Amino acid sequence: MAKKYEYLIEIRPEYNNDLTLLHEIIHAFEFMLSGVRLDNFVTVRLFVELSYKIPNLSELINRDSHLDNKEHTTLFLLKSLKLDLELNLKSGTIYAYGREDLLNI
Repeated sequence: MAKKYEYLIEIRPEYNNDLTLLHEIIHAFEFMLSGVRLDNFVTVRLFVELSYKIPNLSELINRDSHLDNKEHTTLFLLKSLKLDLELNLKSGTIYAYGREDLLNI
């Protein structure tokens, strides 16, 4: 029998926009994947897919892993970069609520 998950996303009124919602949905996505032990598989698949589209992907992952205020996993970074590409946004937009400069992308 499949596990049931409940994940409540609460967004403060000043952050209530589509990009913030996508950011928070990635957190929920990660939570659900980790519960069924698919997070590593999805991380690797995203890395392979994005490595053809983002030439400096390994450098971005390395830079992210050394941030002093590290808040997100590699899976989160990759999923947010994929959404940025699909939505024609500057890389890093969804990752950090529009603070693209966080990774100096």
